[in-house]
Amino acid sequence: ECFKEARTILIPKDKDNLTDINNFRPISITSILYRSFAGILADRLHNVSKNVFNSSQRGFLRLDGCFQNTQEILNIIKKSSRCKTTPACLLFIDLSKAFDK
Repeated sequence: ECFKEARTILIPKDKDNLTDINNFRPISITSILYRSFAGILADRLHNVSKNVFNSSQRGFLRLDGCFQNTQEILNIIKKSSRCKTTPACLLFIDLSKAFDK
């Protein structure tokens, strides 16, 4: 039952504008039992994910910040610059508001 419950608290991003709902960040408070279980499950899934995901998969995995992604992009650019016959195209998409209603 405690896995189903959480208390959500709205934290203001900017204390000067408390009337705009977009100015708040939701924080969910869950039980210690749930957090412990979720941590154990995350550790086990992390160990399994090494064998499931392609090595170029970066989303939703534990990484060293943006360093690995930046290094991967630089490697692609270097490799492309050596290959004069095939043009390269990089596309960057910001999906931060893709699912907002």
